[in-house]
Amino acid sequence: MIQSHVKDIMERKGVTIKRMVEDTRLAEMTLIRARREQIGQCRLDTLILIAQYLDCTVNELFSVSYSDKMPHQKLSSRSDHMTDS
Repeated sequence: MIQSHVKDIMERKGVTIKRMVEDTRLAEMTLIRARREQIGQCRLDTLILIAQYLDCTVNELFSVSYSDKMPHQKLSSRSDHMTDS
């Protein structure tokens, strides 16, 4: 799960959605989605813009946690797919 910290950072810095929309020209819905507790996807350039505006790093905007309830897929090594010719 990807946990968003955007809302907390905005509140701590006293930044409103309206002000951020006006200053960054991001769509209001983009910021609303970025502030949700869980986020599905967000463009890297959008994350960079949000982080720059809030004077933090992209890493501070989100955290990733893994749960036993999530399906895990074993990643095979490249050599598993190679055959000797």
